[in-house]
Amino acid sequence: MKAIFLGNCANQTSTNEAVSIVIETDQKILIDAGPGVVRQLLRSGRKCTDIAHVFITHCHGDHTLGFPYLIWNHFYESLEGIKGPTEINVYTSPSLIDGLLTMLKFCYVIDNYPFKIKFHEISETGITEIKIGNTNIKTVPVIHTTKNFGLRFDWNNKTVSYSSDTLYSDEFTALAKNSNLLIHEGFATESLFELSRKVKHGTGKDAGMCATNSQSKELALVHFFPPFQDKLNDIVEEAKKYFNGKVFYPNELLEYNVE
Repeated sequence: MKAIFLGNCANQTSTNEAVSIVIETDQKILIDAGPGVVRQLLRSGRKCTDIAHVFITHCHGDHTLGFPYLIWNHFYESLEGIKGPTEINVYTSPSLIDGLLTMLKFCYVIDNYPFKIKFHEISETGITEIKIGNTNIKTVPVIHTTKNFGLRFDWNNKTVSYSSDTLYSDEFTALAKNSNLLIHEGFATESLFELSRKVKHGTGKDAGMCATNSQSKELALVHFFPPFQDKLNDIVEEAKKYFNGKVFYPNELLEYNVE
């Protein structure tokens, strides 16, 4: 089981890409599609046509703006003779489906594609359970400024959980129980407590508490506030005050083997 961190920032900057992650099990599953997702997939040595399953956690641009381009690149790669999936499955909240379809149709004539795009609804109020190949996935709503969900992936006796953008959430913490790798937002330190509560982005303390209370083995922090680019260790050290396991901020394009 592997997590590929295509991006790790809360915004696209001159040096960083927004958060999107590929979870590799017996499948290749993409979480979120920010503006640089196509380039990052290619830089990671993968193709868009490797991806048949995409989770879009919420509507914000750093998680969605690359979505129509990702789908179009499935078509582009087919013109180069690369055989991709005949169906691309998109898992998202019901309130996002119309918006994502509008993006697709505004950019391209999707009826011309040699594949189908199928949307699957994620519950906005409770747990959703999905099986993709031999990978079991659960989602639960989290605490953000818009409808959003976190995820748990179980495969081959290993677990990766991802919080998406959120404050500390009891529901997500329960979902992430005994994760081998917990990927949790680490937007900033508690020095920006008031801002983090206003925009509903988790701090290093929130992440560390979630890791401890979920009894996770390792904690990867993502979605840092760009002004903290040179102070990521401050967020790591804050998380370590609340969690005794391994804590790290993954480098962009890191391929992390889940142990």
